[in-house]
Amino acid sequence: MDFIELISIAGYAIETIGVAVIIVDSMVSTFRFLSDFRKEPEGFAYGIFWRQLERSIILGLEFLIAGDIIRTVIVADTLTNVMILGLIILIRTFLSFTLHFEVEGRWPWGGQPNKPVMTEQRKRRYRGTSYCPQLPRNSGNCMTISIDDEFSKLQRVIIGLGSPYQTDKTQVASEMSEFPFVPNTDRKPEVLTLTFPTEETLLPEYADYVGVLESYGVEVLRADPAVAYSFDYTCPRDIGFVIGDHFFVANMAVQSRTDEIRTVQHLLTDIDPDKILRPPAGAMLEGGDVIMLDVSTILVGINQRSNHQGYAFLSKTLTALGYRVLPVEHSQLHLDCCLNPLGRGHLLIHPESLEGNGDEIWRTLERLSWVRIDAVEREYLATNVLSINPDTIIARNHVACARVNQAIRDIGYHVEEIGFDGVPATGGSFRCASLVLNRVAES
Repeated sequence: MDFIELISIAGYAIETIGVAVIIVDSMVSTFRFLSDFRKEPEGFAYGIFWRQLERSIILGLEFLIAGDIIRTVIVADTLTNVMILGLIILIRTFLSFTLHFEVEGRWPWGGQPNKPVMTEQRKRRYRGTSYCPQLPRNSGNCMTISIDDEFSKLQRVIIGLGSPYQTDKTQVASEMSEFPFVPNTDRKPEVLTLTFPTEETLLPEYADYVGVLESYGVEVLRADPAVAYSFDYTCPRDIGFVIGDHFFVANMAVQSRTDEIRTVQHLLTDIDPDKILRPPAGAMLEGGDVIMLDVSTILVGINQRSNHQGYAFLSKTLTALGYRVLPVEHSQLHLDCCLNPLGRGHLLIHPESLEGNGDEIWRTLERLSWVRIDAVEREYLATNVLSINPDTIIARNHVACARVNQAIRDIGYHVEEIGFDGVPATGGSFRCASLVLNRVAES
């Protein structure tokens, strides 16, 4: 057997492997889909099937292209044969590139722009060990802040207050025009007339919430309302948020809450001052509109409470740190009122609230398996859950959220249901009521 015959056999063998990969993987993916689609929520099994099928085609195409390249060694040296083989390689390469973009959200030659720079500090933090830069501080203690996703094990969090609540009713009534997004629930008339919720409702609900968090070993911190006046103190997520090891002070759209950050300032004194950032004037940005879809992708909601200037500030700041930051138009109070990622690769989502976004946003969201929320469930804040760890979620115990909570259980999560009616009536729920300072990836 001469050299030409060996090359020919090698080329066809590699192409045969490519065809076999596509056939076998497609059959396996189809079998899994047929086994799972009746047991999983709508769209979940299909999402997995779609991604597995495209990845098998990509892998098979790589083998086919390799076989084509090898066969160029033995192709007859005629212009026609060279053009035919070149066209085949071009078509297969184009298909491989476009499928790669569809699955990964970037071109193959784009490197890994979605992966943050893993400095030694980030590596230590991600492994769960503390890190304290030697910088002047207000005390001898080192306070580590660390958020790399929305669902790793929760360690430290600032929780909202049930009291004092709307103490100056005249002032509150004059500012109701700033709150057009009162949810359309059975409590809406009472919210608009400032008769619900009351401190008598809020205090026991927050006590139950804190009790569940502490039962999981979470350190719960609270604001000091004596420091500064606010409309209310129920939702500290609005006033600040953590990404990586940076604390971002929000620029509040509602002027009566601009000083509220001072009520948690005593909890932030041991953070490196260089790690505390604030958007410039005019750049509106609130914590409910900032979601870490994964360790490298940040979504910034654009609507009434956060604007394009706020997105531009966050994008410039975080892109330099290796993050991918995407603006997401939505029609709710905050982005987390219609979208929230969970720890096992799922996404609570009300797609209709996100209409008008481009293909890049939808491709990014479709990387996760969707648990769809309907319009009524959205009004009752079914998306606004809080993950205690990748497998455990705190959700609202309400008849309007029952289907979603059961769907989450059916795909493998443990759901801690708590009666929580006061804050959701005004537009927020567990995520809004929680300014998370620390999460740690469990080994």
